[in-house]
Amino acid sequence: MVGLQLILILWILFHSLAQAWSSEDDGDLLSFVTLPQIRAPKFNVTIHNELHVSSGYWFVAPYGFLAGSPPTPQWEPCQIGPHVYDSEGHLVWSGACLFRNENAFDFKPISIDGDYYLSFIHGGGYPDKWKGTASILQSTYGPDPAVNISKTLTAIDMHEFNIINEGQSALVITSERVVRKLSDLGFPELETTIIANGFREIDLATGEVVFDWNSTDIPLNESSVSWDGSSNEEGWDYLHLNSVDKDANGDYLISARYADCIYKVSGQDGQILWRLGGKATTFKLDGFNFSKQHDARFHESNPSRTIISFLDNAGDGKSQTSKYSSGLVVMLDTAAAPMTAAVVARYTRPDKGLSISRGNMQTLPNNNVLISWSDAGYHSEFTPSGECALEAKFASGRFSTYRGYKFDFVGHPAEPPILKCFVYGVRPETSTTVCYVAWNGATEVASWRFFTMTTGTVGTVPKVDFETVFMIEGHINSIWAEALDVHGRTLGQSGIVESVVPSSWESLNLEDGAMSPDDDLQIMPTKAYPEDINLEIGQTSRWWCTMPPVSQQLAGKHEKLGQRREIVRERELDPMPCNGHDIADDVAKLNKIVPHAAGVRLLDGKL
Repeated sequence: MVGLQLILILWILFHSLAQAWSSEDDGDLLSFVTLPQIRAPKFNVTIHNELHVSSGYWFVAPYGFLAGSPPTPQWEPCQIGPHVYDSEGHLVWSGACLFRNENAFDFKPISIDGDYYLSFIHGGGYPDKWKGTASILQSTYGPDPAVNISKTLTAIDMHEFNIINEGQSALVITSERVVRKLSDLGFPELETTIIANGFREIDLATGEVVFDWNSTDIPLNESSVSWDGSSNEEGWDYLHLNSVDKDANGDYLISARYADCIYKVSGQDGQILWRLGGKATTFKLDGFNFSKQHDARFHESNPSRTIISFLDNAGDGKSQTSKYSSGLVVMLDTAAAPMTAAVVARYTRPDKGLSISRGNMQTLPNNNVLISWSDAGYHSEFTPSGECALEAKFASGRFSTYRGYKFDFVGHPAEPPILKCFVYGVRPETSTTVCYVAWNGATEVASWRFFTMTTGTVGTVPKVDFETVFMIEGHINSIWAEALDVHGRTLGQSGIVESVVPSSWESLNLEDGAMSPDDDLQIMPTKAYPEDINLEIGQTSRWWCTMPPVSQQLAGKHEKLGQRREIVRERELDPMPCNGHDIADDVAKLNKIVPHAAGVRLLDGKL
């Protein structure tokens, strides 16, 4: 009986702790009023040299577990899958809801005939953690009917979806389980099941296999992962290919993690032209080594020399060949006898750690280098000289990304902006309306303009972060927002929304003459002044400390945080300074009445 009680107590304690973690320990996630279903991972960003950080957006695909979980009817926040962030770590687009929190891999933009698209593999993780479906989206974040992806790309290896030839074909990795004799290991009488990796070049539209290669001719003894003596159905993964690339001559470059080797394969007959690293290397390595590498890419290739890059993971948790992981650029002298390999550039992991699995290395248009170290979304950007200009990492270690990229991109979401507004205050005549606006995936929005049904334009504020806050005095009942680019051109509009009022107002017995929603004397000035567009939360400093020039048709009094303003019929009033008024008091009051006004801060003594 005591044992049963103890088990019951432990069960209750476990589930209580689990619920407490899931409901309270979410400080590593973003949250938004407009899109509460999106809980994307936060980035912690350290910029070491802002002048040397290249332009562009980060393309990552956070996941919690490589072996994904089966679909469930239980509601889950959208946080897994393809995401876009800017270089300061602000969310730009979340595709987690669109793809139902499925794992995604190799997420990046591509250009086809001058137009932007997004390519990735999704669905990887369940039921087969190595297989997924290839997808290409328009810059609207929806599928393009003009880009026909063959059904042959519905169950491909999650490591690679490399679109080449201006979008005509794609390189993917293949795998099959075959039975092999163990003669290479000195046991000709024995056999076992192996995973035979390979790759294909596939025509995207027709599904035709342009080129097909597999690793069955590579001896088993080239593997750095020992056969454990078993013959299970899963198979011995003796090579583990994780990238494939193609050069201008039509030859291919593949990375085999479990052979510590990079192979060049002839595009004519599939023969191996050379091996870099591993037990049977063709090259003499000049003062360096590598192991468990990822993401081997061509940079230059001619008959006498080849330049490639790759991520040297340098270990897998079981063995280690260097103290730290690093990105390498290597020059191969194929005209020398013997052929030699030398490091041209090395970019060491800034935190002096090891990436024991996954990761990639990308050379940017300005010759900076971006390296994704994978774990916790950790990535860093280096200048060509090797200076680390930027580091970024998810706020917690419960998410990783298989690869991370940085590209310029222009997103034109098909869905309109989302606007939500709330009224705060004890009574309508002393209330404040706060609006939140966001446009998931829009990259060109520079500012937001707001309108009411009775007055027209009531303010224009700069876009800040994924979600921008706009605050206006009074009870504004109906309002909508318009997205503007840097030139003031309209990009899109939200729908007209009704502000949510405090539930306590239902019990108010308002006196005759009480102000009604959208009363002209309650709203802020009907014109936005460019010199005032400088706040994160949406209001101008003049709105909070002075009365900007307005033309009023009605006489009355204007009251704002204790500041009385006389409004004279048909008279233009110049801005009046807040004599002896402490701006910090306003900030404190705002943070009390508006729960989400955390973005309000003093800048050099000003709002």
